[in-house]
Amino acid sequence: MLVVSGCPRSGTSMMMDIMRSMLGHDRIMGDQYPMQHVVKLFSDEDKDMSPEMKTALRYSYEKQNPDWRDKFKQYMDMNPQGYWECKYTSTGIKFSIDDIEQLNKIKSESRDRLSVCKLVSQGLYRSDPVYIDKVIFMIRHPREVAKSQERLNRTLMVLDKNNRPINALEDAKIHSPSMFIHVSLLAAKWFNANHHIPVHVTLFDDVLFNAEDTLTKVTDFLGEGEIWNALPRIRKDLKRSSPEHIESDLWEDAEIVYEYLLKKEWGKIIEYFKESRATTEERKRWYCTRRGSMASRLDCERCLSNPIVRNNFRKTSTDKNINWGKEPCMFEVAFNSKAKTHLTIQESIEKNFWLHNNIIE
Repeated sequence: MLVVSGCPRSGTSMMMDIMRSMLGHDRIMGDQYPMQHVVKLFSDEDKDMSPEMKTALRYSYEKQNPDWRDKFKQYMDMNPQGYWECKYTSTGIKFSIDDIEQLNKIKSESRDRLSVCKLVSQGLYRSDPVYIDKVIFMIRHPREVAKSQERLNRTLMVLDKNNRPINALEDAKIHSPSMFIHVSLLAAKWFNANHHIPVHVTLFDDVLFNAEDTLTKVTDFLGEGEIWNALPRIRKDLKRSSPEHIESDLWEDAEIVYEYLLKKEWGKIIEYFKESRATTEERKRWYCTRRGSMASRLDCERCLSNPIVRNNFRKTSTDKNINWGKEPCMFEVAFNSKAKTHLTIQESIEKNFWLHNNIIE
């Protein structure tokens, strides 16, 4: 099996569409869109299902997912030419008694007629290498990945002054490099453990802006493929996410991972994170006794620096009947890893900064 892999939003869908054009649609495992089965349910394609059953399933699905059409439009906007994903894309491909016929077919494929499957980095990590013959690994700058991932997931609909729905998070800058680092480390571990499997690294920007040379190298790696069928499918206008300078402790780590990925230095990525600071700092959570809910570093830093945020937290706590004036800030007591010293629980209660509206140093 030929695998197209990479961090989510790194160009894996684009490469799958290229493979479909170069090698043939019959070689592709998966559907054009993740919700293809839903679209089929709401169309007249399926002739095997009775009209009564279709009506019942449509009604049930609409009740459970009233906004599915909006979500489908959003997915189409992100990848207009399709995702080409299958059930293995995120969960990985490994032995299952339910899939034994298909898995045996994959294992028996000749090298010049491999099926093509998209496995994002975390899916690759979960996969049994016995089913994988070659890997095309897509790489994109971590800041672009983060911005694109944010654009895919970021939706908060509110009403504007004219009572019209708008996305309140349309221009919000909330992305982070933590996902890129996490899944790239998983991929590095898989590659490091499976040196015998050929890997071809392809840059997202190279496909867009140096397509002919880049795809020629891909066909050299595969030993097959007609690039002239694929070139018209490459759309430069689909690059809509550019790097931004969003504050994070993890960008330095992400840049180092990116450079190692380009050189296929999998072992160096693994060693780097054994010796450097933990990459999960931004993803850690702890219980905020003042708010009565879980908190992150970002929550706590905003609480310290932004009086408006702090006031909103106070209102929420008051509504919950929490006596926040008698509770410590767990961030300044223990969880602020940047602090040289920490307050005791009693000191934090006595110096309760929630009683003030200024920015806390």
